[in-house]
Amino acid sequence: MLRNCVAIIIAALCFTQSLFAQDSIPVQWKVDSKRIETGKYELEFTATIAKGTQLFAPNQLLLDTKTTEISFADSSIAAPDSFQLVTPPRTIRSAIFEGSDVHVFENTATIKAIVQFQGNAPEKLKGDLHFSYGNDANLEYYPATAFPFSVSLEGGVASSVRIRIPSIDISHPVADCGDTINQKGGLLMAFLLGLLGGLVALLTPCMFPMIPLTVSFFTKQNQSRRRGITNAVLYGFFIFLIYVLLTVPFHIAGKTNPEIFNNISTSVGLNLVFFAIFIAFALSFFGLYEIGLPSSVANKMNEKAGIGTIGGIFFMALTLAIVSFSCTGPVFGTFLVSVLAGGPWPLTMAAAGFGVALGLPFALFALFPRW
Repeated sequence: MLRNCVAIIIAALCFTQSLFAQDSIPVQWKVDSKRIETGKYELEFTATIAKGTQLFAPNQLLLDTKTTEISFADSSIAAPDSFQLVTPPRTIRSAIFEGSDVHVFENTATIKAIVQFQGNAPEKLKGDLHFSYGNDANLEYYPATAFPFSVSLEGGVASSVRIRIPSIDISHPVADCGDTINQKGGLLMAFLLGLLGGLVALLTPCMFPMIPLTVSFFTKQNQSRRRGITNAVLYGFFIFLIYVLLTVPFHIAGKTNPEIFNNISTSVGLNLVFFAIFIAFALSFFGLYEIGLPSSVANKMNEKAGIGTIGGIFFMALTLAIVSFSCTGPVFGTFLVSVLAGGPWPLTMAAAGFGVALGLPFALFALFPRW
């Protein structure tokens, strides 16, 4: 019982001291609002200033600090840059600031500020008016004293949640959290990773023996060396094109649902599926079994490759991509899953690097057979 009484007495003393501290500030404010137009309001602050106290007028810097500022509880609301002085201030040569001319109010003051809302205005606007006051005779200066206020706005919408925060610019974050995949450096890195993956896949048993065979076919089976080189260059380009075209569906999916890649990167189920794919590719790469597409698909593509036209060269490149899938699939799939969460463009750049690494040797060795 005694402890409860002591606690009540201490709480009452603290509350009384808090009220006394607030009342002891020699500048007392009241605030009102006026609707100018839709989404635009005028805030009017009226101050009652104790005798002998000077309120430093807004729109001036003292000690490199603004004398008057407004901050809002909602970070999406932009604070006004300047104030309208309804009451003319008095100019004094202040001893506090080494004889500099400063503008002050005495007895009473009224200032106004314009607040603009990009969306619906709230029913209640909450914020703090930070002001500076002092007594020049006693060399007293109190900067950034806060006056918390809450004012009703005509036509404001009552809501406890603001869904959109216009002040946040996703493209220009305040701090770099390490996500640079959308920057130019990130796209270049994705391309270089794809290029490295393609070079690794090029050395696999499914791909490397195909280089001399394919180059020999293009240089010997054509009427002229020039025609053979042209076809070989087309062949290398089509290999590059095929891998780039594989990423087109991801661009379409990105337009349909912008959050698809974020969902991929955060979904537990999808990440478990990717984990299983990694394990399956790893076991295949170590020779436990072979991953390949159905033989009927490969045979069908091989028939089309026999056509002696540009279309035939394209199907020949497609046949190579399908037949070599058992070796290139694990490598291509590994970096595909790695960059997939970054969006479609990093994926396309990685696939382009992969296609360049696979297609370029065929074109180069056709141009320089002695290599």
